[in-house]
Amino acid sequence: MTKMYYDDLLKASYMAEHFGVKYEVRFNACSELETIRPYDFIGNPHIDLLNTFYIHPDSLHIFESQVGDLMMWESKLSGILVGFADKLLIEALAHYSKQTKFQHIIQRNNKHFFMPEVEA
Repeated sequence: MTKMYYDDLLKASYMAEHFGVKYEVRFNACSELETIRPYDFIGNPHIDLLNTFYIHPDSLHIFESQVGDLMMWESKLSGILVGFADKLLIEALAHYSKQTKFQHIIQRNNKHFFMPEVEA
């Protein structure tokens, strides 16, 4: 199962504040996963203990393309392309996912959108 995460407190906080992303963390090897708000940790001197913010499964839908998103994607045929997503583009990217090397949302609702890292 692939897990999505941020390793940057400010990106995680921004995405929580502007897009409602929820996170889960394990504070040590023995603890249970806990849902947190990363902006509660800004200014905390013990932040080094918490450097990976895993995205809660309830928030994964936020990272799916939506109509109006400014996106960047790379096609094996066309190279790197940038454009606004409409229903047709979203369906085409889903249909031709094997020909698409990557796709990233750059902006949503006129706000910068930080795509998370992915761990296998």
